[in-house]
Amino acid sequence: MSSGSSIPYHLRHNKAVDRNLFVDLLTKVNNVKNISDYTYISFGGPYLEDFKVINSALKIKKMISLEVDENTHKRQKFNMPLSCIDIGKEPLCSGDFLDNYTFAKRKRHIVWLDYTDPAKINEQLGEIESISNKLNPFDILKITMNAHAETIGRDLTLPINNDPREYRARKLEETLGAYLPYPLNDNHSGSKTYPTTLLHAVKKAMRMGISSRSDLVIEPVSAFIYADGQTMLTATAVVLKNEEVKINRFFSKSRLSAWPFLNRDWESPRNITVPSMSLKERLFIESLLPHASAQEIIDSMEFLLADDHRSTTKQLKTFIEYQRAIPWFSKVVF
Repeated sequence: MSSGSSIPYHLRHNKAVDRNLFVDLLTKVNNVKNISDYTYISFGGPYLEDFKVINSALKIKKMISLEVDENTHKRQKFNMPLSCIDIGKEPLCSGDFLDNYTFAKRKRHIVWLDYTDPAKINEQLGEIESISNKLNPFDILKITMNAHAETIGRDLTLPINNDPREYRARKLEETLGAYLPYPLNDNHSGSKTYPTTLLHAVKKAMRMGISSRSDLVIEPVSAFIYADGQTMLTATAVVLKNEEVKINRFFSKSRLSAWPFLNRDWESPRNITVPSMSLKERLFIESLLPHASAQEIIDSMEFLLADDHRSTTKQLKTFIEYQRAIPWFSKVVF
């Protein structure tokens, strides 16, 4: 369930950017509903890092961590940073929790399902459909899934240099099943296009889940991809009453309509992969902003931050766009 969460945040810069953007989104929601009254449900991992940040930034005090691994559950007990986090007496998988938890209509929830196992995509989409059916107006659902095309596999009977996209498209059709967003071809299963295909499957799962509740809709808010190793897709949506959408009240009152990272159609996710930099490199780059372009920064540094010029340029443009959401990590010697 949360195996990827065992990697410390200081080694996952891009996931930390995604987390900070999520906090930024939730502060916008606070313009409509008191965010501190929400219940936060997520996969805490051994360190419960997200819970500390959510509590500190948003003053949310009702928090539930889901964990299926027994050893990680024991580590959570040892590392418990806040008394308001409920980790349960015993390990519990997300599916069992969702089957038994009641999303009371008078309470609001933020649910972040942070999946890491690419072998369980169909099961994960089933959980997304299930929870979408249980949520109530102004509840927020965030999904993180492994979107690394290599995890789909390849035809081992063919040479290693054979294009694997045809095989992966067929495999995906079998895997996605009822959540297949459209007939797939080779172009839907490449390393650059697979995250978009998976995002559309997530959208279909959410809409299938809420389809029986004619008074509600589930509205996309953001969608990103990042890589701290393998490519991950993250998408956030909010449940609203139909009239809220018709008059656009939620998005205008929350000021999300002016949020630069808003993505209301989920046609494709935005890439938030930023370059790995030393402290000195980052300080130098920021000293050239806000006026310098990516190319001007490269010219000033006289070296590349990535494997090639194109990758460096792309990552620097991302850094410039998301600079405010990029955390500072530094080694502290006691």
